[in-house]
Amino acid sequence: MIKELIFSALLLLCGCNFADNIYSTIDGDPIPEELLELNPVTKAGEEFLKNNAFAAGSEQPDLSFMDTDISGKQVIFAGEIHGISFIQNYTIKLIKHFQKTSGLRHYLEELDYLTCCSINEYLVSGDERLLQKAFDEVPNAGLFRIREKFEMYRQLYAFNLTLPENERIDVVGLDYNKQAAEAYFRKIRELIPEGAAPDSISKKISALKAPDFGGSAGAANGALKEIQKDLPLHENDYRAFLGSSYSDFIICLYQQITAAEYPDTSIGRKRRAELRENSCYVSLCAILEKYPDDVFFGQWGRNHVRRSSCNGMKWFAALLESKGSPVRGKVLSLYFMVSDCRGLALNDNGELEEVAVDEYRTHLAAITGIADAMNSNITAFRLSGDDSPFEKSLHFVDPEASGGGATTDYIDYVFLFQNSPPSAPL
Repeated sequence: MIKELIFSALLLLCGCNFADNIYSTIDGDPIPEELLELNPVTKAGEEFLKNNAFAAGSEQPDLSFMDTDISGKQVIFAGEIHGISFIQNYTIKLIKHFQKTSGLRHYLEELDYLTCCSINEYLVSGDERLLQKAFDEVPNAGLFRIREKFEMYRQLYAFNLTLPENERIDVVGLDYNKQAAEAYFRKIRELIPEGAAPDSISKKISALKAPDFGGSAGAANGALKEIQKDLPLHENDYRAFLGSSYSDFIICLYQQITAAEYPDTSIGRKRRAELRENSCYVSLCAILEKYPDDVFFGQWGRNHVRRSSCNGMKWFAALLESKGSPVRGKVLSLYFMVSDCRGLALNDNGELEEVAVDEYRTHLAAITGIADAMNSNITAFRLSGDDSPFEKSLHFVDPEASGGGATTDYIDYVFLFQNSPPSAPL
């Protein structure tokens, strides 16, 4: 018999909340009453949801209900719960719709830059050996290494063939890879041009050019940290010297530093999360310098897509909405919730285990009835609009973990997935 687990915060690496509102029963015991009292949807909220519900679960769903809200947005996020089959199969449907309506050009993957370079090689060539290699080399990625994800990339390749070459979608890796230090050191060296660097940065650049760079991971990471500290002082010199390689250099620099520092549990969970979110933010800002007008879409763990602070910190989407962000005011967040689903989670041994996944009953009591009446396993709910209670009060986000405000400060839509089986491991 499959053990029933609490599915709150699978792993910080998976992007789930420290105290995310995803609960099952505990060995058959009912959910504690005190948990059921958390910011329930009001009667006014139920009525609003009823009038702003859209069936979205067909093989080719009509997602045009989002088009007005998508207009003018440059980064679209979907916040998922990992390991649920219906959710994983939905990615390609969103990609296709956003490409047709917004000219989507880049899929933001919750993976690192170099892994996504391999995936992009597959998207150009169609050689599935390259795709399999990318999947095989991702460390501790049981929740990535699933059949639905592999099939999504096969479908993306086929979809790209229907598009002109200058409109095809590539994959951008914004996360880190803790087991790819040697590959990152090599890539960083490759990005450094021949010739002398400006005097202000020559010593630090020379450290990266040294024959023994990368021989000692500690020393190499230290050299990268020195450049990271020096960048605010001599950014123009680094830009001038690195030229067209500057953006890729910054991405590799930050991702490798994060890979080196994130495993250090002594710095605390919050600080580790901040390192990761900031690295993702810097990586995307570097990509935006290359493609300042392009549209991006990513399907990440739910914490990353909330546009306001949670747990006392700014996660990825909140950083993108911060002062100074190149896409401030241009981020749309879809929030995936579940009812009576099965999922995959990583247990304490790093092994995949099937679990029951559900949300607080008071969150979804009204929504579930609406979705059932619409005869759809996937139902979308717009949260903004005339007299929307969700623009005035906070729901679907733990108020104790949040920074306050209203629901639409965090998310724009809720997508409810019902009765999904778990994802299938490769």
